[in-house]
Amino acid sequence: MKAATWVGNRRWDLTFESGETLALPEDGAPRALVKFAELDGARPLLGRGWIRFDMRDPTKLVARKPGASLAHSVDVPAPVSSEPQTTIPSQTADANVTGGEG
Repeated sequence: MKAATWVGNRRWDLTFESGETLALPEDGAPRALVKFAELDGARPLLGRGWIRFDMRDPTKLVARKPGASLAHSVDVPAPVSSEPQTTIPSQTADANVTGGEG
């Protein structure tokens, strides 16, 4: 990790050495960071040309490539229990328009 930015006095953005930014949710940031690490370990995300990952919505991971006006949505199943999830979501055909910081 290269830097951590406190956004809006309520949540964190993490910037990695490879250049990508990860937007963590206001609530459940540690859980989201662990989930991101699991996803990156199972199917590498960092260093693959993405510029931003957004985990503010706990049901999905949204990733954006440079110059893209649409972000690719990757479904993340909601946890059923406090046990860590091991299911790796697959990329969907859905796309979400990226909004402003929030």
